[in-house]
This record gives sequence, C-alpha cells and structure tokens, in this order.
Amino acid sequence: VGSAEFRVKRIPTPTPFIAGKTGTIVLSKSQLGNGVIQAKLEGFVFDIKVKVKSFELGTTVNGDFKSAKVTGNKLNSKAKAFVKKASRGQRFFLEKMTVKMPDGRTVTMGNMTVKIK
Repeated sequence: VGSAEFRVKRIPTPTPFIAGKTGTIVLSKSQLGNGVIQAKLEGFVFDIKVKVKSFELGTTVNGDFKSAKVTGNKLNSKAKAFVKKASRGQRFFLEKMTVKMPDGRTVTMGNMTVKIK
C-alpha cells in the first residue's frame, strides 16, 4: 500500500454580517433592531455553517457609553431598547462576537459598526 500526502486547511475565522452587509455599514433602525447576526466563512471551499453564540451591542447615550450583552444571534430587549431610542447618525458597535465552530472551538470574530440612517 502506497502513501499519499494531504494538505489540510484550517477553517478560517468567520466574518460577521447583518442585513447581508459587513464592516462599517448604514442601516435603518428597523433593519438593525430586527436583524440577525450571521457568521459566514467567506472564500472557504466547503459549505460549513457556524453558529453565533454571543455578542455585545454598544452605543453612546447622553455622552455615556452603554452596552448590552446578547446571547445568541438576535438582539435582546435591552439592545432593542437602545436601537428604538436611536437618532439619525447614531453609531452602534457590535463587538466581542463569538461563534461556535464545527470542531467545538469558540472563536471571536471581528467587530462591526452600524450607523443609523
């Protein structure tokens, strides 16, 4: 029996998306409030699904930075309250986004900034 050499690729860190967009984006209050955070493996050759475990939504309210810790991929009531009171041009920061990888690891994705239109 002969031997064969295999190349193994590590699963890349997922990219966060909301409303089909990533990076620094502009959304309406309803798009942000009703949005679902998704994690996608951009450019990876296999169709692997990863699940968002948690994230933190932060914004500035009356000069103070406020944040809401969210479990899962949808905004909780505290985070939705921040979005509901938002004004045009207000920025929201999605940070500390973690995903569960197929191999059981928990990975932290990059951050996103959302500006309310």
